[in-house]
Amino acid sequence: MATYVLTSMYEKEFPSETIKMLKSEIKGRHSIVCIASDFYSYKMTDHFWSIFYDMFCNAGLEFESSMVIDSRITPEMAREYTKNADVVWISGGDTPTEYKYIKEYGLDDILKEYDGVVIGMSAGTLNLAQTVICAICNGHYEQVIYDGLGLVDITVISHYDMKEVQQEILDLSMKYEIYLMTDGSHILCNENGKRYYGDIICLNKGEIKTISNL
Repeated sequence: MATYVLTSMYEKEFPSETIKMLKSEIKGRHSIVCIASDFYSYKMTDHFWSIFYDMFCNAGLEFESSMVIDSRITPEMAREYTKNADVVWISGGDTPTEYKYIKEYGLDDILKEYDGVVIGMSAGTLNLAQTVICAICNGHYEQVIYDGLGLVDITVISHYDMKEVQQEILDLSMKYEIYLMTDGSHILCNENGKRYYGDIICLNKGEIKTISNL
């Protein structure tokens, strides 16, 4: 079974607990790949991947090779690089657009068979779920709900301000169990279950529950 790390956003560096978790879960340091959110926005992708890859290096997690997965390589190469990577990073960005490219390149099937470490950030985290919710109050132009990759059994909304839970989210929670994550938090999902770090709350049928193991 793969290990899944659900994240929202990191500004400058990984928190100490995140670094500790990553060093424990990442077994190989040969290669890491970054699946772009938009396969044609090369400048944006390279800019942000440079920032996040530096966070890995600054945390003492360097890899022999780093590869961006987007339209600069063929779908066949993208699937091969992803299949053989020690770590797969799925970027933040526009959530439905990212999912479209993952499907178009056949990466969804590769990820379902993958047994390494998958790290989702923001949109990447949302797309790992069985049910993806793009809420207007979370910065989307319209509310969109669709079937995601189905690699984790929880639905997440990232970048959440815990000062107030919007009515849109409360209404959605009547049908879906939703986890709200602040930036800097993470959820670890592996064969041993789930571990939570940082400010995370769960909404189910309008009821709010604070969740954190660490």
